Amino acid sequence: MRSLSRYARHIEMRWNELLARPKMLGEKDWEWIHGWHQREIPTTLIDEAFEELATKLKRRRRAPTNLGVLAPLIEESWRAVQEGRMEPSAPSLTEPPTAAEPLTDGALPTMAQRWRQAAESLAADSEIRILLLQLSEKMADGLSAHDASAQLDAALPTLLPEKIKNQLDKQIGDQLAQFRSRMDASTWQQTYDRAFLRAARQSQGIPVR
Repeated sequence: MRSLSRYARHIEMRWNELLARPKMLGEKDWEWIHGWHQREIPTTLIDEAFEELATKLKRRRRAPTNLGVLAPLIEESWRAVQEGRMEPSAPSLTEPPTAAEPLTDGALPTMAQRWRQAAESLAADSEIRILLLQLSEKMADGLSAHDASAQLDAALPTLLPEKIKNQLDKQIGDQLAQFRSRMDASTWQQTYDRAFLRAARQSQGIPVR
């Protein structure tokens, strides 16, 4: 499976080919890339989306402004693969975003249950376990999924064991290092923060969304 850096380079190359000019990826672009990578959407499907978009652009005057224009095409193909209606034209080459689906009130009971299950796999005295159980109870009492997720993400970096925190810091830093010069400081920090929180959740068995 491709690393995030190789996955992003491939998409950036296809994006520049489509626009016929070099264009720096913006914050929203990195969010899309991270999401597709997190969900293990193969680059073959993304290539097909680029080809379909290129055909559509021949009938349009304005060039797209960000990778979000690919999202509906990729989602349609990925849904077809998952439902068994088609196969990717080549094996998946990716790792793990998701451009995560929005959290809705209808997802609250499911999220609370999944967080309780994640808590059960942690040590009894784990502060992360305690927080997950507390937030699960609050969700059952009406706390929104969005607010619960925000509270978890705000607390998680301070509750992680120092060793794990250092490992994740190096891992994410290495993955994003070669892209740092292409981003302004704000975009790089926001991309890093999203990647770190996603990896932090995964390290503790907590669903990303």
